[in-house]
Amino acid sequence: MSKTVRMGIVGCGVIGPKHAQIIKDIPGADLVAVADIVRERADAMAKRFDCQPQYSLDELLQREDIDCVSVCTPSGMHADMAIAAMEAKKHVIVEKP
Repeated sequence: MSKTVRMGIVGCGVIGPKHAQIIKDIPGADLVAVADIVRERADAMAKRFDCQPQYSLDELLQREDIDCVSVCTPSGMHADMAIAAMEAKKHVIVEKP
């Protein structure tokens, strides 16, 4: 029996919705929550993809129902956010650079 991977996304701007759609289309993946410091973006994306909004990376990482975080913020923020997610014992998906 395979396990469902419960996903969270940080960054609801340009690339975040693309990751959300891909996650929704993958059997065995469940988009649980999305986070953005701009509340309106988090709320809109959560409504669009039927998941919970969070308003900071810390809020997202505190959730016990998240196995993996997709980092979809501007590239200069990737390293710090990916490290924080790993320190919170989450798997991480992050695009280059």
